[in-house]
Amino acid sequence: QLLVCTFARFRRQHHPGPTSFDNGAFVDLTSSPCSSPRSAARRGPAVVSTVELVDPSLDLADVRALLSALQQAIDQTEALRELRSNHEVLRRAEDLDRQLADAANATSPYVLFCQHNYDVVRHKLESARTELADCLNALQERLDNSRELEACRLRSRGVSPTYKSRAI
Repeated sequence: QLLVCTFARFRRQHHPGPTSFDNGAFVDLTSSPCSSPRSAARRGPAVVSTVELVDPSLDLADVRALLSALQQAIDQTEALRELRSNHEVLRRAEDLDRQLADAANATSPYVLFCQHNYDVVRHKLESARTELADCLNALQERLDNSRELEACRLRSRGVSPTYKSRAI
């Protein structure tokens, strides 16, 4: 419809007088009774129409201008479709972003709870590691002491029989 309206408006602006489109001077030559050479030979001389056909002298510059206007309309329509598609994509992205923000806000208390529990467990782990290191040091000291005691016992046993035998 846009093209028809544009063409009619353009035609009125550049050709204000009557045109071949307005005077009804078109003749349908395909429906004439002499549509084939054989039928024309049988019926006699052909009747030629005396209606003068007006050549629709179209200005090529006008036609090019119309084609350019049509191309612009097509380009604008395609651009509009692309903009609408992009707008829908942006609207969907905005909706997803809002859903993510709502989900993040809803999970925030749970995240804080988990972080607190993690901090408590990590502190307990560090305390347990420190306590384990202290226990391992104490155990090593006791092992060293027990070895010294055992060495002392062995020396005292070895000295005792010798001491007793000397005393006798």
